[in-house]
Amino acid sequence: MDIKTRYVEEMAARRRSGNPEISFLEFSHILNQATLQEKWSRNIHRMGRLMFRKAGLMIGEEQYISGSYNLIGACLLAPNLTFGKLLDLYQNKT
Repeated sequence: MDIKTRYVEEMAARRRSGNPEISFLEFSHILNQATLQEKWSRNIHRMGRLMFRKAGLMIGEEQYISGSYNLIGACLLAPNLTFGKLLDLYQNKT
């Protein structure tokens, strides 16, 4: 399921940038050829996104300590994504 989600995200990004879509088989082949460093980096970023999402849910449910831990983890794993989303939330609120 994770690979299919990545495929859908990649195809959406390709459409936005005007690049042609590729088949799922081609995408799987590209993923399998990735270096260990590329795989590690991609997984760290995905974990950061997951932690950011989980932080929002926990803070929304008034679980502030657990939510804060997840937010800190998201900042450490995916700082550009986390701070960008926090800035967007702040600007939309004001």
